[in-house]
Amino acid sequence: MSFAASRPVGPSPSPLRGDAAPVQPRLPEVVRLDRPLENHPGVGCEWLIDAYGCDAHLLRSLPAMIEVCERVVAEVGLTVCGPPQWRRFPEPGGVTGLYLLSESHLSCHTWPEHGLAAFNLFCCQRRRDWAWSERLRDCLGATDVRVRRVERGGADSREPAGGGA
Repeated sequence: MSFAASRPVGPSPSPLRGDAAPVQPRLPEVVRLDRPLENHPGVGCEWLIDAYGCDAHLLRSLPAMIEVCERVVAEVGLTVCGPPQWRRFPEPGGVTGLYLLSESHLSCHTWPEHGLAAFNLFCCQRRRDWAWSERLRDCLGATDVRVRRVERGGADSREPAGGGA
């Protein structure tokens, strides 16, 4: 049963029928993310990781990939906000996983036929770097790990005037 199917859904009032305008629920206080926070050079940090030369068997293994992601979550100190979503693709394909975090998200995609695992971790709160290269060599047999770290939302992450696609 899906989450949406487990909740009763009632009719919502419509101003088109002559009803009063619907009452908007009071939302909790939120932090505006359209500007850098005081003493914070942006709204978060994103890690883009490509691990090459990985063991194809491990890249097809749902338990192995879950173990890698659970290790990231535990060692970085992240907070998971519900059950992770995983999809296993037919051979020769790999797996895809997604964790919704209170800090943002962690995703994992594998291509066993290419020996490649790709991870994306976005955190809207300051976190230390995880030892991606060392851990992915240990867990997946990666021979080459490339980590790109991108500060999001700060002055350094904006396109110069006239930039873009």
